[in-house]
Amino acid sequence: MGRMKEFIIGFIIVVLFGVMFQATVNWDQGYSWHPDERMIVMTGLKLDWLFPWEKQFYQTDSVFNPKFFAYGSLPIYTVTLFKYWMGSDFYKVTAALRWVSFVFLIGLAVVVKKMAWQISRSKKIAFLAFWFVFLSFFTWQNAHFYTVDLGLAFWFSFVMYRLILWWQGRRSEYDQFLIGLGLAAGMATKFTMVMIFPAVVLVIGIAPKEKMFEKIKQFINVGAVGLVGFFIFQPYGVIDFGSYKSQILAQLRMGKSAYTFPYTLQYVGTKAYLYPLKQILLWGLGPFLAGLSLLGVWQVLRKKEKYINTGLILLAGFSLFYFGVVGRSAVKFMRYYLPIYPMLIILAAIGIASLTQKGRWGRLGASVLVLLTVVWWGSLAAIQLQEPTRLQAARWLDSQYPKIKRLGVEHWDDRLPTRKPFKMIEFPMYNSERSKGLRQRKARIIKNKAGMIDAYVLASPRLYKPLLKLSKKFPAASSFYESLFGFKTQFTV
Repeated sequence: MGRMKEFIIGFIIVVLFGVMFQATVNWDQGYSWHPDERMIVMTGLKLDWLFPWEKQFYQTDSVFNPKFFAYGSLPIYTVTLFKYWMGSDFYKVTAALRWVSFVFLIGLAVVVKKMAWQISRSKKIAFLAFWFVFLSFFTWQNAHFYTVDLGLAFWFSFVMYRLILWWQGRRSEYDQFLIGLGLAAGMATKFTMVMIFPAVVLVIGIAPKEKMFEKIKQFINVGAVGLVGFFIFQPYGVIDFGSYKSQILAQLRMGKSAYTFPYTLQYVGTKAYLYPLKQILLWGLGPFLAGLSLLGVWQVLRKKEKYINTGLILLAGFSLFYFGVVGRSAVKFMRYYLPIYPMLIILAAIGIASLTQKGRWGRLGASVLVLLTVVWWGSLAAIQLQEPTRLQAARWLDSQYPKIKRLGVEHWDDRLPTRKPFKMIEFPMYNSERSKGLRQRKARIIKNKAGMIDAYVLASPRLYKPLLKLSKKFPAASSFYESLFGFKTQFTV
């Protein structure tokens, strides 16, 4: 495939997915139901760049300090930049920022394509890897939110690609600058970027044909660019280090116990490694792309001399290290595993390419698998073209007003976007039941509030699924849900 033909086909793929993205980017009709997206955008909209920098910049109470460090400041400052361009309308800014996520998706596809070429020296495999980044439904879905995870996956992959080139001899000051810049941008996106530091130290430290003095100089250059870049992208991670440290530690504690926050209770009892692996293979990649990844593993092991090289060892080593650390975490949000998708996607490309070399029937089988992958992706993407069920439920409730006036709603969950003036009565389903007194008090509150409402809204399974599973720790809450689903209350479905 010539370079021009390759470029044209790649451009067509991007345009086609861009058209689909335009059709689905407003899937939630502006309600922004992703809590991370809401928090990032709202924080960015509050910030102000137009202040006396010489007086306020180095103050922790500066109007430029996001005071929110669970995620990095670079995505938040991007929101502020869009605010000065588009105004402070939350919905307009959020819709525009989702295109930033789509750009990161394109960037990730380009970097994965380049890594696939370095590993396989096959244009076919590189092209397939580029395409599969879009067909991996979870990467596609994450482009529909302005959150940090897709950007983080891009910066991980960008630095890993530069490390592969470094091992091959690309070690100029420009290359040192790019690695430092990638590290800075990644760290200013999310602290998790720190997990690639061992790979950077290892590759630069043991790279062949370099004297020790040169290696020390390279470490200094990369570190200097990284530190300066981090201060530019996230200055208050340094100026307000106390807040930065405390919030990062809080996030790390969440990884040790699923009981830390109410919204992480859903992961209590899930198996380390097995649960996230199942989610990645079944829903992240989809069963057909996952099957091709496994075929790719077999192909790599079967033809070691062709595929097992420094590039593959570096990427596979990092992916296994990352999964080994994150996979044992008590909290297993699927988006945490996006940094290992490039490895799985490249393996899938190797798998499908191996089938095309098996004669007519192999090519036919490869075509069928690609078609099934597209159909699987399309069936899930088509859901984004439909009206969300929350909007359907809200419209039905509005049609029942004033027959229904008082709604029972759950804390730690989004309210339905109703238009009628319902009275919302919140149920404290996550409140502690550690003692008999607390349990009895909570049971009384639930019973009293249940008698005050006309309908009880389950906006999502975010509460009832984990609480039913944790009936010993939340007996009052689980008892209410058991009665509700057993039709033993005044409510009907």
